[in-house]
Amino acid sequence: TLKLEGDTYEKLKIATEEVSSALRRISRSLRINYNDNEFDLKESILELQATILRTNKLDFELVMKDFEGINNPQLEINIYRIIQELISNVIEHSRASKLVLSIEKTKEFISFSVSDNGKGFNSEIRGRGIGLKNISSRVNYYNGKQDITSSENGTTIKIQLPTIA
Repeated sequence: TLKLEGDTYEKLKIATEEVSSALRRISRSLRINYNDNEFDLKESILELQATILRTNKLDFELVMKDFEGINNPQLEINIYRIIQELISNVIEHSRASKLVLSIEKTKEFISFSVSDNGKGFNSEIRGRGIGLKNISSRVNYYNGKQDITSSENGTTIKIQLPTIA
């Protein structure tokens, strides 16, 4: 049995409560049942950014280039779910202090990336977590592409999906 006392116990207790609270918020946001006709990807991403800036000690930079939506509600919802999972992974695993989400839309594609300055991970490990598997499944469903680059200086995950699915 591990016995923690004093300051160490209090710090661990506070950290555990913060992680639990963040996971509950993320879990609640994943349960939201969006009405396809009312979903606004850009607005949802802006709300997600505001929530993260308010509730986490994470600098969250958002870069949107030529982005006014896709006019494909189901694709927009799936993009949002991918972005949620990527950001959740940064919060839960990376120990990052900075996160950058970049989104760009062209006529044929929507490209987005999430970069952090965290501890990185071995992206070659076959038994990757369920989150990355879910992301890969969504990307593959739309015949998209994904690229993961990770080192001890951080991780960047780039995704490109056709806008006509």
